[in-house]
Amino acid sequence: MPAELDRQNLSILLVEDNPDDAALLERHLRRHGFSPSIARVENAIAMHSALEGEALPDIVLGDYNLPNFSGPEALQLLKASGLDIPFIMLSGAVSEQTAVDSMRAGSQDYVSKENLTRLIPAIEREVREASGRRNAEATLRRSEQHLQFAMEGAGLGMWCYDPHEKTFMADATMQQIFGATARAGTLEFWSEFLHPDDRGMAASRFEIAMAGGPQYDIEYRVMRSDGIRWVRSKGRVVGSDIASASMFAIVEDITDKKQSEEDFKIIADRLLLAQAAGKIASWEWELATGNFIWDGGTEWTYGRLASEMTHVDQIFLYLHEEDRARVADDLIPAMEGRGEYRSQFRVLWPDGSVHWLEAWGKSVFSADGIVERVTGINVNITDRKLSENALIQNEKLAAVGRLASSIAHEINNPLESVTNLLYLAEKTEDFQEARRYLATADVELQRVSAITNQTLRFHKQSSNPTEMNPHALIESILAIHNSRLANSNIKPEKLVRCSRPVLCFESEIRQVLSNLISNAIDAMHSEGGRLLVRCHERMDWESGRPGLAITVADNGPGIAQETMSKVFDAFFTTKGIGGTGLGLWISQEIIQRHQGKLSVRSSQAPRNHGTVFTAFLPFDAAVR
Repeated sequence: MPAELDRQNLSILLVEDNPDDAALLERHLRRHGFSPSIARVENAIAMHSALEGEALPDIVLGDYNLPNFSGPEALQLLKASGLDIPFIMLSGAVSEQTAVDSMRAGSQDYVSKENLTRLIPAIEREVREASGRRNAEATLRRSEQHLQFAMEGAGLGMWCYDPHEKTFMADATMQQIFGATARAGTLEFWSEFLHPDDRGMAASRFEIAMAGGPQYDIEYRVMRSDGIRWVRSKGRVVGSDIASASMFAIVEDITDKKQSEEDFKIIADRLLLAQAAGKIASWEWELATGNFIWDGGTEWTYGRLASEMTHVDQIFLYLHEEDRARVADDLIPAMEGRGEYRSQFRVLWPDGSVHWLEAWGKSVFSADGIVERVTGINVNITDRKLSENALIQNEKLAAVGRLASSIAHEINNPLESVTNLLYLAEKTEDFQEARRYLATADVELQRVSAITNQTLRFHKQSSNPTEMNPHALIESILAIHNSRLANSNIKPEKLVRCSRPVLCFESEIRQVLSNLISNAIDAMHSEGGRLLVRCHERMDWESGRPGLAITVADNGPGIAQETMSKVFDAFFTTKGIGGTGLGLWISQEIIQRHQGKLSVRSSQAPRNHGTVFTAFLPFDAAVR
């Protein structure tokens, strides 16, 4: 839409030698709502001076017929200045030929002084059009500047080839990319900068594009004094037909990009080797379609090709039947965007063998916060599982040895009492006294029976989970360690605030709790101390699952800060030769297999020192 003409600030340069005509013109303009600023000149010198001033006129009105300086001469002077200012010719007598000559000379309009009716609309039209042209030119200049800034900022160069003039023009950025000292030259001149092995390809693609073929878009090497650079050139043929066509193109130094691609390829190759060595497969699961995208590794995790595992439903068929429901549950936090996916499960290979996999995954969100994908890895941990099971069995044997010593001592005391009581009963002649000796011996034998039953229960193995009573668990474990606690001058305290049973493999949980209590006794040595074993119901805020928290706390010297990060590492021990370094590691493995957590906190402060281990077990911990 044309801009509104400012009638109050219209600036006019009037080429007129008659003051009366100038006054008449001004009155006419004012009658039509203008308040013009009119500068009148009578000769070329005055007009030249006016056109060189800081404030240029909006329009020039010139009398066609002046004795010393005519309108046509004024028009030529304006054109020579290069200024975009409209010119309207004025004359007392207007002939058709005079008007035509004026228009051909460059005048925008021709108005008779005797009839100024057309002057107002002519001024309005020409001033608006000139203003529009200037605004468009200013916008174009700004756009060109912005384009230049953008290209310089992006490191893009530009060139133009005119086949008719045989000229090849390049801007400063392209000159810099090529390491050239000239910005203009022939096509052959610039082709010399290309690597010899790339010149034929570049020339062929150029000729095809100029002949109307596919768009010119190539990558090639440029030979510079400081080395070889990779360049991408993308051009477009401009022209209505092939005969008049020229090509404009941009160039970009892509050396760093090429190096990054090469580095990425090296990293990808190394990653593939690492995946093979570690038996790792990486994947991406699209929730909307169920499609799985694999990045290698299915051969050593599932024993199958990735093409056989393109959908989640296919993959679940290869999982062990007993593990499918649990894996589906484990995936829910990542699918809902409220946690990571972690799971261990068995898969069936085509040869019938069973392999263990461990999986990690995390959510990938869209721009609006919706979970679009889950991405993760699978690791074949079959060998590790076999080793862990062997270590667990070894640790169980070691635990049996440690307990055997304690139990032998525990049983020896009542058996010795029984022997003495039987001797006394045999020697006495008092029947009532003999009965008392035998009754006391019976009590001692019941102690032996209780200890034996506890031991058998402790080591009872089961392939199926059972409901474990928290109170009975703590009672039985403390009973096993009663002798060590008494001999170490340690006062045990128990606090049970949960009666809800836990579905678990009870012998494994007994092994964990026994190890924690044994470690606490070792930590307090012979100085004695206080052992607190308590359990209560708690919510795991990460998974939202209710469960049982079992705490074993001692007031021993505490664990050093530098040791805290290693307590769950396999083979790490502070007990010297007597320690295997497997107890806590295996305990953590057992708790994790029960979908729980084992944590520790400790202090070596002078007054408040000690260590607290907490095992959290979901109430349905053994649903594997």
